[in-house]
Amino acid sequence: MAGFRDDPRALTRSFIQSTERYSLDGVMVDVDTATLVGALGMPVEFPADEPAIGRVARLANLANVDTLPPPDIARYPVVQVWVEAARLLCAHFGNEVFIRGNCDLLRVQFGGLPTYFGRKRDLQAQIQG
Repeated sequence: MAGFRDDPRALTRSFIQSTERYSLDGVMVDVDTATLVGALGMPVEFPADEPAIGRVARLANLANVDTLPPPDIARYPVVQVWVEAARLLCAHFGNEVFIRGNCDLLRVQFGGLPTYFGRKRDLQAQIQG
């Protein structure tokens, strides 16, 4: 797992190989279920050979949610690996394969907006604002 969350090229290679081997028409870029909560400040453990896991709550009481600083997920290294992997996949497949960056957990757990990376033009629009 560590190689996929640390190296966007390794992550991209694995998605390319499975997509081409099984003639898939789409890729959902996702590595660890705890990536998004970690990006929002929750302490996360990253075992080398297992998925990441969050074991400690960020808040003791939901009433304190307003005391949290604004999240800056763009600075979280694992999110950057996901984004770079999505860029590399779009560069490799062009408009032939649908690429989606999985951020559903952000929406479900924190009420934020999910981020979807689609075809190359959609990815560029997401990145450029």
